[in-house]
Amino acid sequence: MGKNTVTYAIGFARCSPYLAEIRKKKRLLKNYRENGKEISAARLAIEIGDLLLEEADLPNDGLDKDEFDDNVEKNLHEVIKYCTAGYRRLAGQNKPYSDTIRALELLSEAYKRYRWNGRLEEYEDAIKYAKLLVERLRDKDDLAELRGAVKLLADIYFTKGHDLEKARYDDYENAKIFYLQEHKLLEKLDEDTPDIADHKRSNLFNLGVIEGKFVGGEERAMDYLARAIKSARKLNDHRSELTTWWELGNLAKRRGDMALALQCEDREFQLIEKHKFDEELVPCLVEKGICVQLLLLSWQFLISFFLSENIYPAW
Repeated sequence: MGKNTVTYAIGFARCSPYLAEIRKKKRLLKNYRENGKEISAARLAIEIGDLLLEEADLPNDGLDKDEFDDNVEKNLHEVIKYCTAGYRRLAGQNKPYSDTIRALELLSEAYKRYRWNGRLEEYEDAIKYAKLLVERLRDKDDLAELRGAVKLLADIYFTKGHDLEKARYDDYENAKIFYLQEHKLLEKLDEDTPDIADHKRSNLFNLGVIEGKFVGGEERAMDYLARAIKSARKLNDHRSELTTWWELGNLAKRRGDMALALQCEDREFQLIEKHKFDEELVPCLVEKGICVQLLLLSWQFLISFFLSENIYPAW
């Protein structure tokens, strides 16, 4: 399939290997609808949604960032439109099971991606379709697919919990529930399941982050994050190890353990230097400086306290 150029704005063009196929399928979809072929139209609408999501994944090859983000958003909006129409029609007719599952996968991913673009925040729809996907997959004998869907639902709740306007008190709790479900599914999967080691690392990291948000969850959070670091090392995943040290350092600071926080910053710094993560250097040095200052202040306070106790014992 040859590349097609899509012009979005004066002076900018984006090459799309999917444009011709999308246009062809849209014309065929119109024909199906005009001739009353509703089931064929529904299945084709889901196929179009699939192609549109692929197009949304194309890298930026020259557009201004805002222009690029706007066009990704338009693609994702179309994914939602076509897959919603296809899903509703097939679900109403109880028609091909695999098609409805694919529609739910695409809808969940599109809503999740759309939210990240900062334009659409329809969390309830995203949660609704992700839950439907999990329910459908629980009836299938495919734990790997179910794990992916459960993680997606956990991710949506977790992201919603960060939204100051849309968050509910139980978003983090729901995220924790589904990350724990993912954890159990990962334990049941065969070790030769594709990417299972990285999925386990990611799950440990997510559980560490989410546990750190609960009062009394700090010890569990530290355990999960320590295990995630070991996992990242085994995988030679230096970027993930760096991110996990950063998260562990943040947790240590929240607990007031500046010595541990400084150790985490040191590990970050070593990784940054060794693997040339230059964009992380300045933030790391800033955080390290803050840790040193807080550690010095805590020692100064303790020294002053003990001196005052000795000088003024009656106080």
